[in-house]
Amino acid sequence: MKKLLQIGCLVLLTLSSVKASYVLNDNVKKAYLNIYSLHLDAADSLIQQEVKANPKNDFISYLRFNLGFTKVFISEDESVYLELEKAMNSYINRIKSSNENSPWRGTCLSEMYMLRSALKLKFGRSVKSGFDGIKAYNFAEETKENHPDFKPCWLNWGLINVAVGSVPDSYKGLVSALGFDGNIEVGMDFIEDSWKDSQLEGNEFLSPKSTLIYGYTSLQLNQNRMTSLQDLNLKEDYRQNNLLVYLESKFLQNKRDNAALIELLEQRDKSNAVYPIYYLYFAEGKARASALLDSADVPFNYYLEHYKGNNFIKSTHFRLAAYFFLKGKAEKSDFHKSQIGTSGNLFTGADKMAENMASRDFNYTLLLGQAHFDNGLYDSALVALTTSNDYCVTNTDSVEMYYRLGRIHEAQGNDLDAIGSFKKAIETSDGRSTYFSANSAMQLALILEQKEMYASARYYLKLTLAFKDYPFQDGIQQQAKAVTKRVEKK
Repeated sequence: MKKLLQIGCLVLLTLSSVKASYVLNDNVKKAYLNIYSLHLDAADSLIQQEVKANPKNDFISYLRFNLGFTKVFISEDESVYLELEKAMNSYINRIKSSNENSPWRGTCLSEMYMLRSALKLKFGRSVKSGFDGIKAYNFAEETKENHPDFKPCWLNWGLINVAVGSVPDSYKGLVSALGFDGNIEVGMDFIEDSWKDSQLEGNEFLSPKSTLIYGYTSLQLNQNRMTSLQDLNLKEDYRQNNLLVYLESKFLQNKRDNAALIELLEQRDKSNAVYPIYYLYFAEGKARASALLDSADVPFNYYLEHYKGNNFIKSTHFRLAAYFFLKGKAEKSDFHKSQIGTSGNLFTGADKMAENMASRDFNYTLLLGQAHFDNGLYDSALVALTTSNDYCVTNTDSVEMYYRLGRIHEAQGNDLDAIGSFKKAIETSDGRSTYFSANSAMQLALILEQKEMYASARYYLKLTLAFKDYPFQDGIQQQAKAVTKRVEKK
């Protein structure tokens, strides 16, 4: 009997020491799909079911990490980050000890380190973020080399190529240790192929995340691979997924289709079943304010009341101040303008721009021209800005006027007038680095690229990168670097 017990214990010990495996079953797929459609409670329930049914499934730690990441990244609530940080670190360690022969191990680790890097960057831990970025790169490269046909890892490898290839100057030190320049075009091809794979039968659970990354990188870096999610002929209705609603809202903002943007945001899922993206309330308020609609302040106020992070707070107050200023409600405008300097932080370009604009006296004509432009009313914007020019009190006012005229002419297809206005904005700025002068150079480069005037485009791209310390610098530099690499081949 004693010997039988010893044998039984030995068998149990042997079984318990066997490494778990990656079991891609329905629970895993449905949980992942629910995470990236923001049905986080439903995802958590499925994970719990998998824990009971298959406790050694390595995907459990990966899913739990993604669940935690989504809560933190979308809420931008540092208290939630601090609460979940230790557990999320443990999930990474568990995946590190998993089956090294599975291509899922390196794929999961690359993604988890990349996501943890993003969280550390968001909460001001730049150096540690860089170290995680290096680890993400190493695992992605290793997996790609050892399992070259494993398409789920292509998304990570593509994203790393794109990120490193377009990294703005302020983050250059974080990736210098990689010894890897990145290749935007190659990266976009890997992302696109990974997205195509997610559209195949059985891989649909990967579609929302792949679509989000594919669409966002294409738009952010001016890669012209799509102008709307409708171009992708998705099997699912993107309007039922608030992450994809967020992405489509970016496309609509870029096209200034403000009426469609308002409709999309008003009809999104606001039920308790989905984890809220408070940014969408900010976006809704901005769209309604650009149209000068009544009650545009309602979604803005909801954002201020419920959002627990520190981003877009300054921008919200600026948008409210400008909205009430144009509506002739001076007291409310002055109140929100007074809040800009003391609220939120300066992490986003929008918040830096808000503080920059609040340091100037509000200019009714410039604000009205901007509102009409953002609302897609180009003729009205042009009339507002050209009735007279005596509204330009300062040099900065003049630079902004020429920039906004350039954007209007560009949107109307009047390229020669746009080129003239953008050049005048740069000339008037007299070498000063402002958002208006830097983006004038960027827009000039894009127009000249389209006209196949590549030498001139390269000149203005170089000029764009020479401007420093202005709002939205990181995004404009990313775009300039991506376009530079494209133009250099011409």
